[in-house]
Amino acid sequence: MHAVGKIGVIAPPITHALIVDALDGIDRTARAAGYDVVVFTCSTNPKQPYSKVRDPFYIHHISGEKEIYDLAVRADLDGYIILADYFFDQEFVGELLRQFHQRGARCVVLEKENKLYPYVYAEQRKIVYRITEHLIQVHGCKLLYCLTGQKDRFEAIQRRDGFLEALRDNGLPVSEEQVFYGKFWMNTAQDFANKILNGEVPKPDGVVCANDMMAIALCDALQAGGISVPGDVAVTGYDGTMQALIHDPPVTTVKGCGQQAGQLAVENLLKQLGTQRSCKPLEPTLMLGGSCGCPVSPEVAVAAVEQSNTITRQQMLTEAYMNANHIVRLSSAADVQALQLRISEIAYLVPNWTEIDVCVCSGWLGKFQQGQSYQLHRYTDRMLLLMGTRVGEYARAGASFPARQILPRFAEPHAPMLVRLTPLHSDQDIYGYCAAAFQHAADCQMDFHYSNWCGAVSNGFRMLRSKLYTDFLQKKMAQYDTHDILTGFYNHKGFLQQLPQHAAQGGIGILLIQCPRAESTEHVFMLANVLRLLHGGGLHARFSDSVFAAAFAGEPKELRETMDLWILRMEQALEDLKRVSPGGEHANVRYAVCVITDLEHAQEQIDDCMLEMTSKTALSPFRSELQDALSDAQRRIYAFPERDWNIDELCRSVGISRGYFQRNYKAQFGISCGEDIIQARMQRAKKLLADTTLTVQEIADQCGYKTPTHFMRQFKERAGISATQYRKKYAKTM
Repeated sequence: MHAVGKIGVIAPPITHALIVDALDGIDRTARAAGYDVVVFTCSTNPKQPYSKVRDPFYIHHISGEKEIYDLAVRADLDGYIILADYFFDQEFVGELLRQFHQRGARCVVLEKENKLYPYVYAEQRKIVYRITEHLIQVHGCKLLYCLTGQKDRFEAIQRRDGFLEALRDNGLPVSEEQVFYGKFWMNTAQDFANKILNGEVPKPDGVVCANDMMAIALCDALQAGGISVPGDVAVTGYDGTMQALIHDPPVTTVKGCGQQAGQLAVENLLKQLGTQRSCKPLEPTLMLGGSCGCPVSPEVAVAAVEQSNTITRQQMLTEAYMNANHIVRLSSAADVQALQLRISEIAYLVPNWTEIDVCVCSGWLGKFQQGQSYQLHRYTDRMLLLMGTRVGEYARAGASFPARQILPRFAEPHAPMLVRLTPLHSDQDIYGYCAAAFQHAADCQMDFHYSNWCGAVSNGFRMLRSKLYTDFLQKKMAQYDTHDILTGFYNHKGFLQQLPQHAAQGGIGILLIQCPRAESTEHVFMLANVLRLLHGGGLHARFSDSVFAAAFAGEPKELRETMDLWILRMEQALEDLKRVSPGGEHANVRYAVCVITDLEHAQEQIDDCMLEMTSKTALSPFRSELQDALSDAQRRIYAFPERDWNIDELCRSVGISRGYFQRNYKAQFGISCGEDIIQARMQRAKKLLADTTLTVQEIADQCGYKTPTHFMRQFKERAGISATQYRKKYAKTM
């Protein structure tokens, strides 16, 4: 089924199981109706109103975080669900609701009364009625108390009323004195336990707590005071949190309240949209723990196992982060293409995604030539897909799209998706956002690792912008001189000044020579020496790190032939260098030719020619289409060596025959594709052996070998020692 629309969810940091439960209910119901769910969230949930924050650094950070919600207001969505009660800053929620209302957006507010939009709650009265009746009918409780929240809160009132109604319907005395109010927090339960322990309140048969937090604190306080739970007093909770289920004793509670509320919110919104879809009701489940006196139910035991598995996965993720060196890798990227590739390489640190996109604002690098560094305090009207990938695919980039569309993906036919959007920024400076799609709402939960990942990507943006701006300033300073310091050639300015003196009556030809690896001193000197050897006393220059130029005088129709012959001589000289030093790296060189007949417009013609040559593609501007396709193939092989690579499939992806692919691959990289696949696997294997404690079987799996025997045999053939010996020799201290 293709998605028919999009529902936005406004949420604080997704760090609590209750938020995950609500998202689960929203996602299940929305997907069944054919709608995408787009969750706008961030890493900060200030505990005081923004207007009262005094720390200027924190103010700037919050400003950058909050812009993701401004993007939500501007987005082209069918409607919104606001998880209002989970935000600490209710002033901000009120302002956000007013913005949606002014725009005329359709909204539903989850578990928070307001005057602008409809709001929904789980059937709290019915749920607490059920759990109270369980204590009465199954455990024979006669004297029961209800420990709830503030008197003026809707949730506290609903849960209290469900408790009192159950007492009344089961023929027990009903009194307001059986209800104790607090703040839905642990100290309320501890104070109440002290009243029971010192005799201020008669010891009850059971206590119905309006949330799990109070139930856990009450159990601990009563048992510390010598009252057995459930032997002397039965205790129940509400919310179905993992903390309650793994407590000792496990707390009898109700799970799925958030799911029910999420479902009701979607149904309300669909009704506003004029869409009626029937969906199986998500009913809360009574989870029987030891705190009420019942045997622990299988569901509670399963929850304990799930918690253990979660802790194990978290430990593995922590180890992966410690070994990734992702902050240094991102912050040292030399250009946009390198940053794209490195972000895609560390995407595995974000667990369980099915698709992940990094989108940046238009002009995020700034307009250095106009003296403007990057200073954006909101998302631009158009965004750029810097890096996007799906499971089983290599990274793509380059698409520009309207910000209101959120993602280029949404313009394509697709099955309903659950997508989480989080901001990428440095204080108030907005770079873009990360959009990750997940199969299950539970995978949306965030932790400090993900916050660290977003911070590392944002820092990579900041450092690259700073580097490019520094490079720009250095180049501007160099324009005041006429020579390149490293080679002694003329620079761009000096070349243009000398050009009229070398022009013949007919015209002048400019040959531009570009080498991707000419940023290294070795390659700069190599190209400079070849130019001196072949061009003698002619006019030549170094325009940038990787672009050289040579001028030729003559008649226009003869100039191109002259430069074509000179290119052949240049290629032959470079081939001779390869034979002389076969072990060195020799990059492919690209050429561009322009013939100038009007010296007044020489600079414009040269700059246009240079721009065309250096911007053939977004990800690999220095290579021909075939070379770029082969480079992409090699990048994929080294990024995912564990895949079962097939030469014929690679040929089809490039669009050439197998023989042509093999010849060009070896010519470009000096190695056959099959051998390169083995090299990539060996490189991954050596890193895993040195940096992790994975078994040989696990390493074989992660390097694409079907059996550990094949892996160990090939490793010893290539490395000269066994995998075990290699680990002993090179392993880092764990």
